[in-house]
Amino acid sequence: VGVVLATLLGAMGAAALRALAGVVLVTLALVVAGVLRPAAALERVGVRFWRRLQPLAAALRRDLGGANALALGFLWGWLPCGLVYGALGWAATTGGPGPAALVMTGFGLGTLPGVMLPTVAAWKLGAIVQARSSRRVAAVMLAAFGVWTLVGAATMLHAARSGAQCHGGATTSPGLGE
Repeated sequence: VGVVLATLLGAMGAAALRALAGVVLVTLALVVAGVLRPAAALERVGVRFWRRLQPLAAALRRDLGGANALALGFLWGWLPCGLVYGALGWAATTGGPGPAALVMTGFGLGTLPGVMLPTVAAWKLGAIVQARSSRRVAAVMLAAFGVWTLVGAATMLHAARSGAQCHGGATTSPGLGE
């Protein structure tokens, strides 16, 4: 989606999409810090959708063999979560399927401990994750990624205005390592 939009909108549009992703990340940092709750409306829409998928998820949980476990994992991707929506927005603005996959893989790996560890040590991890200091650290990290994304958007915008092309094409955006 991001590649198509960037192609249609050109370098200025790609920079605008990346800036939007940065704003979403900073907003999510404020949500995690407990300062804002703007994702609540989006999550309410997601809850309605999830209610329709939940019976299927419950049926799959009864027998977690191979294909059912994989299908359940895909269904869990539809759980209403503002952080996932933010990561998807960021991935959509990376300029290609490879960088987008890296963003979502990073997001998945970053959230994996929070998804897997509660089943192993829920009582201990719950206290740590809910601690105000943990939420502050997560908020600072999200804000840092948001600012980094905004800097990338500004760099793209500057390149577009000066006529420079990134990697030989005006519709690409800086990757994760740039």
